[in-house]
Amino acid sequence: MSREIVFLLIVLYCIIIDKYLVQACGCATYVYKPYLEKTKLLGKLPETKKLHSLALVGTHLSASYTTQDETLRTQDLTILQQLKYGVRGFDISVCPQSTHFELYPYPVMKGYNFYNILFEINKFLDENPGEFVIMLIKQSDYCDYLGSIKSNCEIIEEYIFNVWGGWRMFRSRDPSFAECSLDINSHCLTHKLQTSMGRKLHQIFFLTSIIVRKIKIANRKCNENFRCSIRDTTFLNQYLNRQTLARDGGFSSGDECGEPINLLMTNNFENLNCGLIIVIADFGTQDLIDKINDGNFKN
Repeated sequence: MSREIVFLLIVLYCIIIDKYLVQACGCATYVYKPYLEKTKLLGKLPETKKLHSLALVGTHLSASYTTQDETLRTQDLTILQQLKYGVRGFDISVCPQSTHFELYPYPVMKGYNFYNILFEINKFLDENPGEFVIMLIKQSDYCDYLGSIKSNCEIIEEYIFNVWGGWRMFRSRDPSFAECSLDINSHCLTHKLQTSMGRKLHQIFFLTSIIVRKIKIANRKCNENFRCSIRDTTFLNQYLNRQTLARDGGFSSGDECGEPINLLMTNNFENLNCGLIIVIADFGTQDLIDKINDGNFKN
């Protein structure tokens, strides 16, 4: 087969897969600055800084690095690494089992459970006075078996008050945690980059211009009736994995190479100081973490 024919086949292949928004030839993957330790972060803020003026970085399905299923994985940093690099919000999905919580997604690393997450966070906070963590907790819709003999709040109390002797701040969208956490649905605005618009989420194409417009709309959407804002940057597409969409790039968006979500968020995020902001991300980069956190130190 001649070089000309081989080249033609490659070009045709790129055109075909580009049409369906998957990784495309000629679209480079992105390289970011290396992760850096940011353990002393919020503790450096002046005492006059108010909680409602902060913006924090959170991770989507924060413990999913423990799963062997790549389709469920949204993080490749451990909880401790996320903390060290500047993450202060954790999205934890659980399934109640008897008197404890199992983590979702399954299968997780053997022997790793909700207790381990609390232990790691608590140890980090003890070693770094002035830091704090917000945990977004919910019961997974995909629990195989609900065999709990206690309510979710009773299990939380067992973990937090009996094991650790009193603890941090929980927020939840799940009514089963209503008695022991701040209800996000009632107190927070939630902005999602991906909405179904009457179609299945995985069928929606990723268009850079639309993503940027949604980020900028969320930047300017202040409402005095809400105490916080959740910026959900996660995006799911049937042709690309989450890591490609969120961090790596290397795909086409319309007629040009698409920029990954974390890069778009880094370049376009603003904090207008009208409520606590938590940005939830898949495969968060140090660039994104620094962009969100550094804004807290501006006048």
